[in-house]
Amino acid sequence: MYAINVKEFDKPFVFVDTREPDIIDTYFRENGVEVIRRQLDIGDYVVSLDTVIERKRREDFESSIIDGRLFSQAERLREIQNKIFIIEGNISNSRINRKALLGAYSSLIIDYNISLMFTRNIRATAELISAMVKHEQLLRHKENKLFFGKKPKEIHQIQRKMLEVIPNVGPSLADKLLSQFNTIRDLSNSQKRTLLSVDGIGDKKADLIWKVFNMPYGNYYNKKKD
Repeated sequence: MYAINVKEFDKPFVFVDTREPDIIDTYFRENGVEVIRRQLDIGDYVVSLDTVIERKRREDFESSIIDGRLFSQAERLREIQNKIFIIEGNISNSRINRKALLGAYSSLIIDYNISLMFTRNIRATAELISAMVKHEQLLRHKENKLFFGKKPKEIHQIQRKMLEVIPNVGPSLADKLLSQFNTIRDLSNSQKRTLLSVDGIGDKKADLIWKVFNMPYGNYYNKKKD
């Protein structure tokens, strides 16, 4: 599970899985969309609480039909309201016949309620997702918080996820912080100089972590009014 406050960003934003190609970040920013990289539990791109996207190159889409991955991925998205598969690239030298391909399309649409969209290339994919992001976050005025992915059940998982919400704090750094401070309470009571003793934390990151636990919540809204 991840959470982020929409009001913290001046631009619309999209969560992008860390395994997606770096070049798409550039294309998103060309379209006025900020990128937040995370290792996502489900999907390749998360637009909002309700909208998750899987991107598949044409050849990978066909491979996933052949080896059965396609429908296991579709099953994982079943609880998401708006689930979209973007199939990227032109048909050329298809390894499966047209009947099997149309059957896969039909199953995704009818059995899993998944929308299918087709793009020429990764730049066009970024343009399409950017339009969805703006529609969802700006036009529909979605909730201020986004929660997505599998909710952790174990206490140590919940503690780690709480820290992973902080920008540039991934699973490894969250684990280091909890190992050194032992509890969220001790971490929240720590001073900046103590945070700097943790491997991987510099001045800016220490300052941000300290502010997360110590800055009064009302400060944000008071600044916006000024």
